Amino acid sequence: MLVVAISMIATPLMVKAGAALAGRLGTAPAHADAEPSADLKRHVVIVGYDEVGQLMDLMLERANIPHVAVGRNITVVQIARRAGREVYFGDLNSTSTQAAARLGKAAAVFVTSHDSEVAKALALTLHRLYPQLDVYVRVRVRAIADQEALVAKGIKHAGTGYIESTLACGEMLLKDLGVSEADVGELVTTLRRDDYALIRAAYAEGARA
Repeated sequence: MLVVAISMIATPLMVKAGAALAGRLGTAPAHADAEPSADLKRHVVIVGYDEVGQLMDLMLERANIPHVAVGRNITVVQIARRAGREVYFGDLNSTSTQAAARLGKAAAVFVTSHDSEVAKALALTLHRLYPQLDVYVRVRVRAIADQEALVAKGIKHAGTGYIESTLACGEMLLKDLGVSEADVGELVTTLRRDDYALIRAAYAEGARA
């Protein structure tokens, strides 16, 4: 199943950690600098570790869902790994990186990029190569009219900001993985509390690492 989440261009709330967090999924070397555990199965693979990928990482961690993230911005990956995050440098267009991420054993993949065309192309490729996976992709639109047009064409979810659209897509992903509606609702409420205080704190902690 291919699920598309859309959000408008918005200024990220996260701390930049001295590096642009918009690392594209199209130009870095195709190898990973380390590999996730060979025992991984029924996990979620986050592709892209921008502000959206980091929020999805936080949601999955809070829900106790096994997951790994793969990013193409080496500076961001290094910062995240120093903070103890399960993030690896690599390119999911590469079959070797796909194998390292254990996509054949995964339950779902979540793709995010500041380049919507790159994200959509990769999501469609992974959907074709791994039909057993639920593939979620988050892309951006620039105006309300664009959102309405996409919804009219059958897009399943459209949001107006990266946090809310990611939370909404994360809700769907967690429910699809069997997390109860009550638990998902409690998690999202917690993440929204006090103007996203927990999300802000998590991003700030990663920036200090």
